[in-house]
Amino acid sequence: MERISPPWPKELVDKLNKQQRDGSVHPYTCGHCRDKLGTWFLKQTDGTLIPEPKGYDRSGDGWKKLVCLDRELVATENGWICPTCDYKQDWC
Repeated sequence: MERISPPWPKELVDKLNKQQRDGSVHPYTCGHCRDKLGTWFLKQTDGTLIPEPKGYDRSGDGWKKLVCLDRELVATENGWICPTCDYKQDWC
């Protein structure tokens, strides 16, 4: 199979992002963040994320502030990007 380098056409970007979500293929994952797959973070009021504090109370509405980052890459016209860090990948 041939590697495809950016710029990627919109149709390819849309297809790749659909495949990332639908489970039809193993997703592309971040080379930096993938070892922390499933790590829980607490969303702050300013939108930033911090690791879930030890003993955080998930009862009531507390769970609504938690985010589990799966480290799946997002396709763009310029290649893959990680929504969590600055990792980029220029092939698919």
